[in-house]
Amino acid sequence: MTQHEQVTTVITRPVVISARPRRRRARHSQGMRDVDRVSRGLDHATYQMVNAIAEGMRTYLQDRDKSARRKRNGALVDLPINLAEALGTTLSEARHIPRDLARTVDTSRRRRNTRRVLRAIARMDQRVVGMR
Repeated sequence: MTQHEQVTTVITRPVVISARPRRRRARHSQGMRDVDRVSRGLDHATYQMVNAIAEGMRTYLQDRDKSARRKRNGALVDLPINLAEALGTTLSEARHIPRDLARTVDTSRRRRNTRRVLRAIARMDQRVVGMR
């Protein structure tokens, strides 16, 4: 065969290449799923709280410096106003934290367990009432 000759291949049937899909490695045990979810939710809430406090401090420092530039003893005179402004900023930044924590804790497994416990209590109550 010389360099310029072409080799042709005739495919009479389709070539199928199949690969078994890889299973992803589990990040945690099955029983630890809720613990992991709550842990991640608490971490996120902590992160949000720290950011809210930092934003409030940033607001306070900016307002304090502005008051100090405008008048003599301005930082001390305007202290309550500057603190109130900073607190308002902190609270407005942190307003979603309780809702996010509630959503983290509210899982279908927890609701199912709560219903199961309430049913068991109701059955025990019926037995106690029937004994009277």
